[in-house]
Amino acid sequence: MDLTLDEVKDLTDLDEIQKIFLQLRIEEETASTELDELLANQAHLETKMQSLNQILPGIMSVKDGCKSLQSTIIHTNDLAVNVSKKVRQLDTAKGHVDECIRKVNDIISLKGCVEGVQAAMIDKDYEKAAGFINKYLVIDKKFNFTLMDDDVTGSFSVLKEAQLNLVNIISKNTDEAIKSDDKDTINRYIRLFPLVDRRSEGLTKYSKYMSGKVADIGQKHLSNALKTSKQDARWNVTFADTITKLYEDTARLIEDSQVIVLDHYGSDDCSKYIIQLQDECVRQARGVINNFLQIRNVLDMVVYTSSMADETNDVKKIDQILDEMVTMNARAELYINFIQRKLKNATTSMEWDAAIRTLQQETMGHYIALETYFMKTSINKAVSMETKEKNSLVSSLVDDICFVVQKIINRSLNSKNSDAICAMINNSISSLSLDVCGQLGDTVANGYPNVNTFSWQQGTDEQVQAQKDKFFTSLNNCYGLSENVNKLRKGFELKCDKFYSDKSQLDKILSCIHGFGDVYNDFKEVVKKGEHVICKLALYPKLHPVLAEFASSSHVITEVMSSQRISSTYLRLKTHGCKIL
Repeated sequence: MDLTLDEVKDLTDLDEIQKIFLQLRIEEETASTELDELLANQAHLETKMQSLNQILPGIMSVKDGCKSLQSTIIHTNDLAVNVSKKVRQLDTAKGHVDECIRKVNDIISLKGCVEGVQAAMIDKDYEKAAGFINKYLVIDKKFNFTLMDDDVTGSFSVLKEAQLNLVNIISKNTDEAIKSDDKDTINRYIRLFPLVDRRSEGLTKYSKYMSGKVADIGQKHLSNALKTSKQDARWNVTFADTITKLYEDTARLIEDSQVIVLDHYGSDDCSKYIIQLQDECVRQARGVINNFLQIRNVLDMVVYTSSMADETNDVKKIDQILDEMVTMNARAELYINFIQRKLKNATTSMEWDAAIRTLQQETMGHYIALETYFMKTSINKAVSMETKEKNSLVSSLVDDICFVVQKIINRSLNSKNSDAICAMINNSISSLSLDVCGQLGDTVANGYPNVNTFSWQQGTDEQVQAQKDKFFTSLNNCYGLSENVNKLRKGFELKCDKFYSDKSQLDKILSCIHGFGDVYNDFKEVVKKGEHVICKLALYPKLHPVLAEFASSSHVITEVMSSQRISSTYLRLKTHGCKIL
């Protein structure tokens, strides 16, 4: 209860006083109970106190031992700090000693380099001399000997002078070897440039020399191509053979020479070296392409074919030129893949393939123009020379058109150029949909004779019969073309899946090939319209009279009609000797 004595004295309400009294009684009983429990446990508490009194001396002994241990630990800590300080001082001293030993060893090595270089220069053993110079350069980069005595400084001066002399000798001998085309001597001295701290100079000389080799290869093959006679069996693919040899010989040259550069100059310099040779190869390839365009008269053909007005162009000649262009581009793609593998781990950010990609785009631009002309001319020729064998449902147009489209798409796929492939697929789809399907659709829409106008049923009007045959042939051609286009689409998809591993290019090409599905639907739509025309003009007029007669007759069977039907049936069975149940 929390009331004070004054508050109790001020109470006047009897109920409230009685309530407080009851609370006081309860608290009193609780206190009495707790007191009884404590008195009951008195003996147990006294026993515990006696136990504590017995172990108290031991606790005091432990306290004294802890104090002693604490002082020991403090003393040990002080000793450890002092020892650690001395160890650090010893480590510092040892480091100074080791540095002094290294410097002494380097000074000894430096003097050995002086003697070795002088002896090697006298013996003209430039490889050994370059090794001593390289050792001196490593020592020079690690330490500052400017504060050393005159003896050491003099050694540096001697080695510096020896370095310059050796650089001049190596550079001069390399130039002479390059002039005489002494491959072994060139390889000997090219290895020494990095050792005498002339890495860039050595790489430049070797790259220039090997680029000259690539130029010689290109000029040699081009000269042989220009000397090729038109009667030669390889005349139609002369320039494709030339550019193939150029790429192959350049790749072989890179493969053989990169080992020296990679071992003595490192991977980054090796990548720069390969790119320089690649640039020269592209320059030579451009020369081959330019001669190809000029001798094959490609540019004039492109100008004439752009208007589709020049009928003098030899389609067979264009076909041969297209094959040659596709082969050249396919070889370029193989060469690019080779260079990409060589530069796979290169850290250089140079766009090494910009020049050759530009050359490819120019060539493929001419290819697309000529291929489109070849396609349209071939389709027009197939239409103009359309024939139909006896008892055949379709004309030659179906096979001829599909052959042309298949040949064009397969040729573009062989070029390995995704842009050219997509362009020719789209052009083929456009020509099939607009030219072929459009023309056949017009024939189907207007070609079937109207029975109310012509008397083709009696077979007396040859003109009407011919028009009827033309209608059915066109309708069957649409059906045949739709099925063949669908087969071509599936075949192109399988070929792309097999030969193209680059997913982005594969998706790009397949998205264009799916356009053949729209052409298939276009031909099917024409077939559906033709079927509707047949039903409207031929089938419905024959059905209407029959249906009208059937509708006008009575279909209610009377008792008389039923009896007559049963009687006639009975007599007929009796006449034939049938047993009647």
